[in-house]
Amino acid sequence: MKTAESPAIQIIATADDRVGKTPATTSVQPVPAHLPQLIKELRTSGYAMPASAAVLVKIGKPAVPALIELLDAPTWVPRWKAVRVLGLMGPEAKEALPALEKALQREKPHVFERQFLPLAIAAIKADTKPLIDCVEGKTKSSDAASDFAAELLRRARLQETTDACLATS
Repeated sequence: MKTAESPAIQIIATADDRVGKTPATTSVQPVPAHLPQLIKELRTSGYAMPASAAVLVKIGKPAVPALIELLDAPTWVPRWKAVRVLGLMGPEAKEALPALEKALQREKPHVFERQFLPLAIAAIKADTKPLIDCVEGKTKSSDAASDFAAELLRRARLQETTDACLATS
């Protein structure tokens, strides 16, 4: 994907571009005006993942910078939620990798951060081995982390299937 000069505008390539064909068109996708409210919900919604998380995943790349900022929140809950959303975005959140890897080095991370960060990083890098290891119990993880890994694997498999279908059409 290519970024326009303005940080509020993203150039989104078509599906043809993802399979190596020349795109017929590109579209301009502005950063949604309600993005700050969605991020605020991640900060303030307690331990439960708010519905705004799913909206942020759908927004995708335009939401990544705000989620990167959330990785520096003073408490672990919003940081953990940002990690989850970025992981669910998969490779689309590639620009968050340096911040996620930095967060992994944080002194005394919360147990959920310690377990979820490597899974999100793996999902963004499209590396399914750590996800499979977590689901199969080869790594010491909570049930929540294992469930997250399973969700990331489902998304990765769905994307692989979609990409394969696009390549053959």
